[in-house]
Amino acid sequence: MKVKKQIIGHLEKCYALTKLDFDDKKYLAVAAEIDNACYLYDYQGNYIETLWEHPGGVMSMEQYPNQEYPTLLSTWKFYSPDNGAESKIVYYLRKNEKWERHTLCTLPFVHRFGIVERNHEKYLVACTIKSAAAYPDDWTCPGRVWVARLPKDLSAFDEGHELDMRPIINGLTKNHGFSKFVENGTQGVLVGTHNGIFKLIPPENTDSEWTYSKIISDSVSDMIYLDFDDDGENEIMTFSPFHGNTLSVYKKQGSDYEKIWEDPRKMPFLHAIYPMKYKGTYYGIYGYRENELELNALYYDKEKKTYDHINLDTGAGPTNVLCFQDHTIQKILAANRETNEIAIYILGD
Repeated sequence: MKVKKQIIGHLEKCYALTKLDFDDKKYLAVAAEIDNACYLYDYQGNYIETLWEHPGGVMSMEQYPNQEYPTLLSTWKFYSPDNGAESKIVYYLRKNEKWERHTLCTLPFVHRFGIVERNHEKYLVACTIKSAAAYPDDWTCPGRVWVARLPKDLSAFDEGHELDMRPIINGLTKNHGFSKFVENGTQGVLVGTHNGIFKLIPPENTDSEWTYSKIISDSVSDMIYLDFDDDGENEIMTFSPFHGNTLSVYKKQGSDYEKIWEDPRKMPFLHAIYPMKYKGTYYGIYGYRENELELNALYYDKEKKTYDHINLDTGAGPTNVLCFQDHTIQKILAANRETNEIAIYILGD
């Protein structure tokens, strides 16, 4: 696998990434975790526009489909696990070539969120990393997983009329990891916490309830769910513990998941993670933010019957990555927080 790196911009403490489609074109949005801007690029890496200048504090972004105007959901004013008491989920409507901000819901310490759909109903899943912070590194008030059914049109929501969220899982310490998946045609969410990994499935209809279960009890910071060995059943790639240095793979053995592989290397502050399928092989793209500051691709070597990795970059320090197809070309967008780089990695033979 050959990799060509393209630095497309710089943004201090760049962090959150997402894809945006509007006006029959495809774009990439990059936002900062500090009080800073959000930039829009096309798939070739050309700067398009600035979505906003302030206030930043963006941990998650996702487009909301089927709106009259292009709509981007974003966390707002989450600057760190100790500085997120004013956090909200907001949405930006693009009108007259400008992005207007509106409040969707006030949710202190909201860190990750995503939209899932089942039987034509859309749901918001949001995770608070904690509930309060009285002093630095205070983890005495655990976080929650919150859910809400979403209407087709969000424009009725704003200050004074916010989306009603309800908690379905309580008592989650260091509620950090969030990964969407599709299994047997049903969308779901994995949530990674100090308490373990929880698997959530949205209700079958509006009269039924969410279902969830703890599938791994080990402390996990982040995870993805994909079929590395191509046997028809997903494995789980994890980082542990919180912002930790250990990369592992779990596989279902009977009714339980068991750790089947652990990387002997210790990689401090593992953080960036995203699934990718390239030329018939599944990869877990991952990066870490201290020491070598690498970006790598984990894969299962079928001949050696073990896991191995390909190095994609060193010295950049990615905090999040996003894989996408530009026509027939596989690319990876990275927010290289430690170097303030916004980069696209172009894969080839």
